[in-house]
Amino acid sequence: MRVVFANNYCYLRGGCERVLFDEMSWLEAHRSAPLIFGRARPGDNSRPHSELFPRLVEVEQLGPIGKGRAALNIIYNRRTGNRFKAFLQRTKPDLVHFHNIYAGLTTAVMDACHSLDLPCVLTLHDTKLACPSYLMLNQGQRCKLCLGGKFYHCLMTGCHKNSRAVSLVSTVEAYFNEWLGKYLQADLLIAPSRFVLEQMVAQGIPKWKLRYIANGIDPARYVPSSEERGYVLYFGRLSPEKGVHVLVDAVAGTCLPTRIVGEGPERDRLIMLAQARSASNVSFEGYKTGEELANLVRGATMVVVPSECYENASLTILETMAYGKPVIASRLGGIPEQIIDGQTGLLFEPGNVEQLRELITKLASDHKRRREMGRQARARVETEFSLERHCQSLLEVYQEAIRDHGSER
Repeated sequence: MRVVFANNYCYLRGGCERVLFDEMSWLEAHRSAPLIFGRARPGDNSRPHSELFPRLVEVEQLGPIGKGRAALNIIYNRRTGNRFKAFLQRTKPDLVHFHNIYAGLTTAVMDACHSLDLPCVLTLHDTKLACPSYLMLNQGQRCKLCLGGKFYHCLMTGCHKNSRAVSLVSTVEAYFNEWLGKYLQADLLIAPSRFVLEQMVAQGIPKWKLRYIANGIDPARYVPSSEERGYVLYFGRLSPEKGVHVLVDAVAGTCLPTRIVGEGPERDRLIMLAQARSASNVSFEGYKTGEELANLVRGATMVVVPSECYENASLTILETMAYGKPVIASRLGGIPEQIIDGQTGLLFEPGNVEQLRELITKLASDHKRRREMGRQARARVETEFSLERHCQSLLEVYQEAIRDHGSER
């Protein structure tokens, strides 16, 4: 089977790309020949047919006129669609797998696929089809106002990046794709969590088009560790919706060393919060990756994921479980589908500082419980969230899309 993957970025930028590249690697190992199409950065010319890739433009660096033009291309980029059509005509795939394409490649690439009558699937890495700002957040509060196609709320509240101008573009983009049924050109849409699947049904997407496939990781890459160096760990992006301020408040006044790993727009505010709370036990360690990050996770007593947004299918949680470490996380979005409360980790009500503090302190004092939770967490990754299981399910979806391409139910 020859599969073309289409995504805004051709390099490892976040969780979406992690999933995409793992899928490509698995297919290569099973005698497939996947290819990728995306926006190229300067100097990116190592991938097959990269001369057809559109250029990656950083909108923030453009002047007013350039930003105006870019806004139109964020909604629909016809030139990129033409490049993708040429790419497909050259590579002749059996199927196209779209990942994140909004505000970059745009649904013009789906039109190109449709014009050549090729079967395709789309993975829903977030709730973009139901929420123009994709996070379902409004001024830091969880929000479902736009659900059901009421996208005008995005413009009225200016919720996307707290900007009316940005929210206007996102609102127009949402209505454009909704009214013209652009995303529904996909034969099947893949939801990595049942939570996202439910939001798509509430949005009005036909249930028969949706398939649930949980994200997966390769357990062989993660050696379980019983080592503990006595600290609580958070690793990830430092942005408001990640709820790291809740963790800082929860551990302030305790004697538990807490290490916060990552970068983002919230970093300075979090440092000031820790100082205001006299939380000298909290350290900010910056961005870590590779073996340095793995070493930090292996030495943690526990990992905390205090998100205040609707997480879809957290790779952070799966990686922590694979290392045999217990996770304390918000009872929100797709997280409760990953963690069995009281067995593989603990769940708390999002934003509840007192409850989080109690769970952290109790777990920190119970070594036997931590070990058993970590053991069960690792076993759950192996049985429920392995890359092998994910990709076998993906193949079934591919085969279904090819078999039933173009049929209506």
